[in-house]
Amino acid sequence: MSDRSSIVLTDDLLAEALRPVLRPALRDEVAEAIVAAVEVTPQRRRRLRLPQFEVPCLPILDRRARTGLLLLLAALFLLAVAIAIATIGARPQLPPPFGLAKSGLVVFDSNGDLFVSAPDGTGERLLVGGPRFDVQGTWSPDGTKIAYWSWQRTTDPEPLLVDLVVVDEDGSHRVTLTTFSADQLVAVPETTGGPDTRLRRLSWAPDSRSLAWSAFVNGSHRMFVAYVDGSAIRLLGDGSLDGQDPTWSPDGTQIAFYGGRYDVDRGIYLMAAAGGQPVRLSHAKSGPWSFAEPVWSPDGQRLAYAALPPASAGEVEPRDDIWILDVATGTEGDISATGDEDQWPSWSPDGLWLAYEHGEAGIGRPAQNHLVVARGDGSDPTEIPVTVASSTPGWSPDGTHLIVYAYNETIGYPDQLLLVDWRSGRVNAVSGAGTPGAAGSEQRLTP
Repeated sequence: MSDRSSIVLTDDLLAEALRPVLRPALRDEVAEAIVAAVEVTPQRRRRLRLPQFEVPCLPILDRRARTGLLLLLAALFLLAVAIAIATIGARPQLPPPFGLAKSGLVVFDSNGDLFVSAPDGTGERLLVGGPRFDVQGTWSPDGTKIAYWSWQRTTDPEPLLVDLVVVDEDGSHRVTLTTFSADQLVAVPETTGGPDTRLRRLSWAPDSRSLAWSAFVNGSHRMFVAYVDGSAIRLLGDGSLDGQDPTWSPDGTQIAFYGGRYDVDRGIYLMAAAGGQPVRLSHAKSGPWSFAEPVWSPDGQRLAYAALPPASAGEVEPRDDIWILDVATGTEGDISATGDEDQWPSWSPDGLWLAYEHGEAGIGRPAQNHLVVARGDGSDPTEIPVTVASSTPGWSPDGTHLIVYAYNETIGYPDQLLLVDWRSGRVNAVSGAGTPGAAGSEQRLTP
């Protein structure tokens, strides 16, 4: 081997040494020359700095091994950076508490009591029971609390009084936030001690400190917000606009809802969560009772909702379609013009998929539907052959399955909670009893 100090490190020599097909002798000579050049160059510190870590000189190794080790470490660091960039860039970045997460317990109601179980149905136990009817348990985004509607079991013909209640994840520390009569929360009270249809949907604020809902008060639909510690409740807006089904934006700054008079003002609206003047987002013309169930995409850029397409507004048997609206531009489009009834949209936690229910169109149609999962833009819809009750399908926090209730035609309402693997179609039954208007919700845990 030649004297390493006599080698001149030219660009051409380095390029030749780095060619894919190497000359072993040349490679060794160049490596020795590089080490020699480093040794005679004044150094501020006798260690090599790399981002996030330092590698001290290794006197116990010969210079050739030391050079190879340093080059290997540098290559591994660059590879790790490239993998991280590719992984992060491949998935939308979503603000907490949105995006995929670990799944926890499922809360559901059965015969007027609240139960929890593991997603596979094991470990079922009573969470909230007793003389009251407790339904529609809904986990907070941080997975620490459950909100639900509750009323006294009775056959008294007087209007039922329904409480909005929040408890901790173990069922303790019950806080009653407010009380409404049943006719303010549902269309028709049942004569057997409970509402005949589902109560108004509850919407948690992203920080899990507040709840929003709507109720029929003094001849109009009004929206309310309450702090879950029971400290305050307020009317959302000035009450001049009919508003229903409020839903918080993922960043917690805005609330979308459907409302307006049952004519040209009917549509999807947006307002600041702190209050203010509502702004109409949707502009598609439709008939009365034509907008419902607005839900935000996890990135806060879009809203999905059910609405009558303009062409069907005057039909004897009208039908809903699923629409998607771009919040920034106001662009909206019908993504499920199937000719049948499509409703109850629900975004996957990562925002890549949209689930909804598909059924027969027309007045007097049965209350059972089939599940459909499509891409976030409505493309590639796939129908899952599971007959479910008419309600919003819930997503598991990890995005692997949907939470729905099976519809029992004999008794006329849901009778079994199902967890459906939407990719394979595999169904897991969690509970064997149900409640009219029942709902299931799955706890979100830290990833």
